[in-house]
Amino acid sequence: MKGIAHVIGISKKMEDTDAIAYLEYHRHMQTIKLQRLRKELSATEGAIETLEEEIKRRKDKEKANRE
Repeated sequence: MKGIAHVIGISKKMEDTDAIAYLEYHRHMQTIKLQRLRKELSATEGAIETLEEEIKRRKDKEKANRE
């Protein structure tokens, strides 16, 4: 088992109250991970946009130099 399936498997061996707390903890950790990944995604999208703008600028400059 990997990841969440493993967490659920472990929780099945626990008493209900303990399992709920354990699962809520892991849900909270996944929420934090999602927030971090959203920030990274946004930064990556910004980097790609900046690179595309620079590539376009350089191509335009190269084209102008040829003319």
